[in-house]
Amino acid sequence: MIKNIFNKAGALEFLEKYQARVGFVVPKFFSISKKEYQLNKKNFLKKVNISFKNKKIILRSSSLNEDTKNFSNAGKFKSYGNIDAKDQKNIIVFCDKIIKDFRNKNDHILIQEFIFKPKLSGVIFSRDINNNSPYCTINYDLSGKTNLITAGKKNPTMKNLVIFRNKLKNYNFFGIKLKILKAIEKIFDNDRLDIEFCIKGKIFYLLQCRPLKPLPL
Repeated sequence: MIKNIFNKAGALEFLEKYQARVGFVVPKFFSISKKEYQLNKKNFLKKVNISFKNKKIILRSSSLNEDTKNFSNAGKFKSYGNIDAKDQKNIIVFCDKIIKDFRNKNDHILIQEFIFKPKLSGVIFSRDINNNSPYCTINYDLSGKTNLITAGKKNPTMKNLVIFRNKLKNYNFFGIKLKILKAIEKIFDNDRLDIEFCIKGKIFYLLQCRPLKPLPL
């Protein structure tokens, strides 16, 4: 297991270095600590506008209390998507809501380019989450919305695919070879991963990567 990278922003920063070589794309992002955000919201808004000019963004948490190697706390923190990067009023409103759940001044807000109307979006569990059996599960949605799978709410449009791990390397999933997943596992030296993704055109966008919760001893 790679150490000291598993919060949301840390994992994405680590993955960025491999995206061209492996064949996925991490949407443009940056993060800011709760302390930095509260000290100078004006500079923060300026950076958002410069970084994501004329684009949509998603605001997410990157707390020290989530996405660690020992627990994920998936779904415990707020996120807000499809926001105009020039909409300063709502950006501040939503960021203030996100940091209300933070307990540490070094918890971060993650600002990321929002992928609008992808062909599909979903979550990959690289092993069975309950017994570690060698099967990969992909929960995905074809509605063009990126949050239906991860919101934890009832979703009648969700589809489910289970693949034997030995078949992953050559498996073609909507035009994308899942050897990407095997490469990400190798990068992290961990084959128990929870990967949030979407596909638009022929691009596999990697939105988030966290370790699966350890199995009980």
